[in-house]
Amino acid sequence: MNSIGMRKLGTGSIYKLTLIGLTCGFVPIFLLLGVMGAFGLATLSWNEQPITGPIAVIAGPLMGLFMAFVFTAVLGSVMALGLWLYAMARPMTLLYRPLEADCAAPAAATRAREA
Repeated sequence: MNSIGMRKLGTGSIYKLTLIGLTCGFVPIFLLLGVMGAFGLATLSWNEQPITGPIAVIAGPLMGLFMAFVFTAVLGSVMALGLWLYAMARPMTLLYRPLEADCAAPAAATRAREA
């Protein structure tokens, strides 16, 4: 595990990470709710009307995407503000795992120099 120190994380990166995380979480959950709605359970509703039947399988993931975008707009803004305030006080350290290609590239360059 490698680490990198930084003063500020870009706002675009914050929104990107938030959107990816929420989309990967909400869409499968809402897909499951859509499948349940297809079997007659009133798990999804729009404008106070339950969505059931085959249309629920289509509406579920779309509702998940909608919720991910709304939550990203709100939570991403709050996180950007919070991290901006935190960056004023002290630098941040992020832990990351390099890509396999990044690990192999320095080794290949070393072997090329030795040959």
